[in-house]
Amino acid sequence: MMTDLTPVYTDIVLRRPYIDDLRDFGSLVVRIRGEHDNGINIEFHKYLIYRKMNESWAIDTTTLLCERIPVGERFHWLYETRESDFLGRFKEANQHRPSHWDMKHFIIVTGDDLVEVIATDPPEISERTDTIRGWIGPGEEFSSE
Repeated sequence: MMTDLTPVYTDIVLRRPYIDDLRDFGSLVVRIRGEHDNGINIEFHKYLIYRKMNESWAIDTTTLLCERIPVGERFHWLYETRESDFLGRFKEANQHRPSHWDMKHFIIVTGDDLVEVIATDPPEISERTDTIRGWIGPGEEFSSE
């Protein structure tokens, strides 16, 4: 159960966000874009675990989010909580972790997906200037076709 769900980075508004891509290159990078093509990168430099769920299969998490967000408020794209079942199970399974770790559970919410991340530090957020959907790999070129 999530007891203290807090929206973070509320100064960045994304209407109807969706995930362009999610990559794990040593850090976890989630690229999302809003309906007006404004996009951001969410990068967790130090994360412990993450899971991505299609929203239709994430009924429990979505229900908990709906219960915690006051009526009339819009969903935000990133929340933080210090108490959740996911975080509790992780702590229970990893009792050898250093006691000074201040673990947090971050939830990225889009229209189609939920990405849940347990990390010791908040993510770095950067605005995207591109209009590319998805990733262009090394040696590939963007094609508008």
